[in-house]
Amino acid sequence: MRPNVYFWLFFFCTVVYGQDMQKVADPIPRYKPFYSTFELAFPLISNPNSGEINPSTGEKAPWYRIDGIQIRGGFGTHYKKWIGVGVNTGIDWSSSNCIVIAPLYTDLRISPKIGNDIRLVLDMGYGRSLTLGGSHLSGHFRKISLGIGDDEFSVSVQLCDYGFSKDYPEDIGSFSFGINASFY
Repeated sequence: MRPNVYFWLFFFCTVVYGQDMQKVADPIPRYKPFYSTFELAFPLISNPNSGEINPSTGEKAPWYRIDGIQIRGGFGTHYKKWIGVGVNTGIDWSSSNCIVIAPLYTDLRISPKIGNDIRLVLDMGYGRSLTLGGSHLSGHFRKISLGIGDDEFSVSVQLCDYGFSKDYPEDIGSFSFGINASFY
């Protein structure tokens, strides 16, 4: 009688382990509450030679010219990609002021949908700005940005104030156009 029990136990284990197990795809995507962001922007400055004609090409000089580059990145948390809070840092270079600035700031991002896949992105930041190099300047950092795009990429216009002055009585600031990439 005992060998018959072993036979049925062996047969049952073979049948159970021999079945092909397939994982069913989760129909509901998982909610990820964290995001990371990357921003590349080009500050603009008015061109003092605007309107003048270049004698070799015959073209007029543009009204604005690029005044450096801004590279920033950060991470944060969000609620359904609609509202988020994050911490950011980066490097801002201003060629007209001959200065390199490292802002460290927190931001509040509000990005409601205005279409099927289109979002309006309002980004407000506040923190500290420090110069890199021999200037040893520091001040508050304020930023406001308005952009349009989808969940991952957007094009934006932004205003920044660095809260210090190098050679002038007014604070150093910038007006920039840029692209933003967010990864959820």
